[in-house]
Amino acid sequence: MNHFIIPRTPTPRPSAVEVITTAYLVAHGRAPRGCGTWAFGERATTPLSQAYWAPAFLSYGEAKRRAQAHFAARNVTRIYVQS
Repeated sequence: MNHFIIPRTPTPRPSAVEVITTAYLVAHGRAPRGCGTWAFGERATTPLSQAYWAPAFLSYGEAKRRAQAHFAARNVTRIYVQS
């Protein structure tokens, strides 16, 4: 009996997804915080129509956790807060 093992690429943990806030800092002059509508993308210049939008009026921390989980499922390791 032949058994073949197909290696799986592990999905990164949500906490392994790095969140870059540089564009937000430049645009707003401060770190992201508070409640609101948050968008995240795979590039700093992701068009907002293609960005992941967290459900409305979440805290930044909760929106970030949801975005990290969303992108971890797609094997993305770095995301950007859109400004």
